[in-house]
Amino acid sequence: MAECGLCHRAEPGDEGGGMGPSLNGLLGKPAATVDKMFPYTAALRGSKIVWDAALLDRFLSDPFKLVPGTAMPVMVPEKSARDELVSYFRSLSPAAPTP
Repeated sequence: MAECGLCHRAEPGDEGGGMGPSLNGLLGKPAATVDKMFPYTAALRGSKIVWDAALLDRFLSDPFKLVPGTAMPVMVPEKSARDELVSYFRSLSPAAPTP
């Protein structure tokens, strides 16, 4: 989704986006740990989430519902778009468990 690229990057070795952290290697990692330099919200740091496909799908559908206090402003209401994003993140997270 073009909207994601406004804030995030997800290429190997990147430094994150203009307003959001790098999403490279996201799946299989605890929330708020992928980009150590990014100032994550206390809500996301304290969420105890370990990103998997199902949680990422829920987060993308309504970030504030899953993590009240998150700074993520974009919702992805279309299931097909979320499925494409999750598939993309799987390709960037080769060590992530497959559902």
